[in-house]
Amino acid sequence: MSRTSGRRPAFEDWLGLPVADALPDWMAAKLERVPSGWRREPSRLLGPTDVDRFLRPGTDVVPCGSVRVPSGMLAVSCPQSWDEEPRITVAVPPGTYPVEAAVTETAYGGEAYRELVAVRLRIGDAPVAAWEMALGPGDDTLRLRAGETFGFGTDAAMGAFGDAGRWRDLRDLPERANRPGSPEADHLADSAAGAHIDGRGLGADLAVFYTSGDGVHPVRVGRSAAGDIVCVNVQTAFEPDP
Repeated sequence: MSRTSGRRPAFEDWLGLPVADALPDWMAAKLERVPSGWRREPSRLLGPTDVDRFLRPGTDVVPCGSVRVPSGMLAVSCPQSWDEEPRITVAVPPGTYPVEAAVTETAYGGEAYRELVAVRLRIGDAPVAAWEMALGPGDDTLRLRAGETFGFGTDAAMGAFGDAGRWRDLRDLPERANRPGSPEADHLADSAAGAHIDGRGLGADLAVFYTSGDGVHPVRVGRSAAGDIVCVNVQTAFEPDP
């Protein structure tokens, strides 16, 4: 057996394996190039069976406008994050989808008030047969302990649904729309979840929702028995009252 070099590689000094070049042509051709920072496949780990308990028929579900997703890649992230790319992306059929919010009555300090506990982007009308945990770049479910989940982080107590292909432009709209005399001011409308911003010429929109606080909020993808995406849910309150 011959050696190609007399030097022994140091730790983490091994050359990377050129996977595509090492595969047969017919197999290498099947490798799909995914835009940097986007993850198309969610985890097959099932989430809690009551993910949508606040959004089922009979509960107080409020419409919050719609979101155009022309690229077929939904972004779910904090619009005020320093990251230029969205934390979570979910592949959906290109289209326009309604945003809905679940609002419950709760009490604190002897006073009653309405609290936003969950939001969803409704993709279809079929019943949800299984829930998946949406993942971001670098998320590895093998690292999770019991009861832990991945999600998007926020230190501004907010998140948003938008088009991943237009994310960099969409995330700037809230700040621009709130400037006095801004031409984008009439693009902004309040919603039960937070705010809805019409992207107009961008061909995409941004639905901003507020959370009960900073931290990491999991994103759950609901699929029908046929495997189609039915909805994308976010729990906005960490411990909502049942």
